[in-house]
Amino acid sequence: SDLSSLAAVLPTSSSGPPFRKGASAEQILQLLRPSLRRVRAPLVSRAMTIGIECLRKEKGGDPDAVRQSEKNRFRDGKLVDKALELDGQWVKQKFAFDEKRKEVGKVQA
Repeated sequence: SDLSSLAAVLPTSSSGPPFRKGASAEQILQLLRPSLRRVRAPLVSRAMTIGIECLRKEKGGDPDAVRQSEKNRFRDGKLVDKALELDGQWVKQKFAFDEKRKEVGKVQA
C-alpha cells in the first residue's frame, strides 16, 4: 500500500535525515504535501483590527493600554495617536454634515 511505501522512506530515528537515500521524488512529495500547503498561505500580515471604541476615552476605551500593546509588539505607539486624531476629524466632519442635513430638512419641510 501507499502507507507502507511511505513508511520505508521515513527515518528510523529522530536524529536521522528526513528521507532515506533512494527515495523516489513522488514519495518525497507525498510526505511534503501537508507542509507545502501551509507554505502557500498568503504572505499578507493578518493583523486584527480593533473597534474605535477601544481608543475613545469618552466611550470607556483606554488608548494608553492599546498604545502599550502596540509597543509590546514592537510597533510604533504613535499609530494610536494618529488614529485618535483622524477619528476626531471624522467626528467633527460628521457633526457638520448632520447640521447641514438638518438645515436642508427644514427647508424641504
